[in-house]
Amino acid sequence: MGEIEYYKYIAQENLTDGADLTSLYGRWFGMNTDVETIVFFYLFPLIAVYPAAMIYFDDRKNGYLKNLYTQCSKIKCLISKYFATFVSGGVAVTTPLILSVMLSALYSPARVPDSIINTTINDCSLWANLYFQHPLIYLIAYILLDFVFGGLFACLAMSLSNVLSHKFTVFMSSFIFVAVLDFICHQLGTLELEPDLFLVPAQLAKPIGFELLIFIFVLLFFSLFTFIIGGLRSETY
Repeated sequence: MGEIEYYKYIAQENLTDGADLTSLYGRWFGMNTDVETIVFFYLFPLIAVYPAAMIYFDDRKNGYLKNLYTQCSKIKCLISKYFATFVSGGVAVTTPLILSVMLSALYSPARVPDSIINTTINDCSLWANLYFQHPLIYLIAYILLDFVFGGLFACLAMSLSNVLSHKFTVFMSSFIFVAVLDFICHQLGTLELEPDLFLVPAQLAKPIGFELLIFIFVLLFFSLFTFIIGGLRSETY
């Protein structure tokens, strides 16, 4: 922000000279571009996978699924497991974000962001109008977006439990998928499809809504189809 714009904003908002102009919506963890934020979203797939995606792998190895399938049909058990893993992955990645918002709200005013203040959100950003007009809705929407991808990455790793024989490989599978995708997108110059960039609410890359929908649908279809078919075909008796 230039000096003239700064004093205009000070006068418009009836603030004192030297006032902290940072809003809650620009201060919380997700809107930072610091190292810790970049590292968190780089490790995003591992955080999503850790809570529950490995349980299915262990259940197959130790024979617990044999007992489970005596209580209900295979398809019902598999769908329930997919749903539970999806929720656990989403909760794992969004809990730190929600806590950050709550902590930032203790000392930052919930002032509507102003476009003249330095920010990574601009006219090319996803839901840019929402950010500058209804920032709370933008915040909630982006956390929900991260929830969806956290759930999908967890389910992707779980679905590969039916074809991978080593637990560590299963644990790393979603992370490796994102790393390979990042490399391909970087070579093609399509940074908006790199998850560790577009999943950051500050939008280190500017995602396109239509492309995100396709991405979500492909991950959902592949993980669900692979998990259900693999689970139905696996021998548990």
